[in-house]
Amino acid sequence: MTQRCQSWLNSLFLLSQQNPPKFVEILMIALALIMFSIWTLQLNQLPYVILGLAFVISASTSLLVRQTTTPITPTYRPSRLGYFLAIASLTTSIYTLIHILLPYL
Repeated sequence: MTQRCQSWLNSLFLLSQQNPPKFVEILMIALALIMFSIWTLQLNQLPYVILGLAFVISASTSLLVRQTTTPITPTYRPSRLGYFLAIASLTTSIYTLIHILLPYL
């Protein structure tokens, strides 16, 4: 078990060194999942859902910026599905955030 954990930590460490933006995106999505899990277990805790949505919006924006600024080479071509999922996630999160915060404004 400890060997699996060390292997997982080593691969996470290598990812953080080789591709820092992707590591930050994965970290933000993991934190968003944690925030949404806490929100599901403890209802009526609005800060958890707002923070989770902020993480999703940040990760989606980072993914879109990274895909649009990366030059297209013969070995790398960004997928249309990636663009679609990032835009869909971004718009859904913004809509949900506005819908949740609207009664408090």
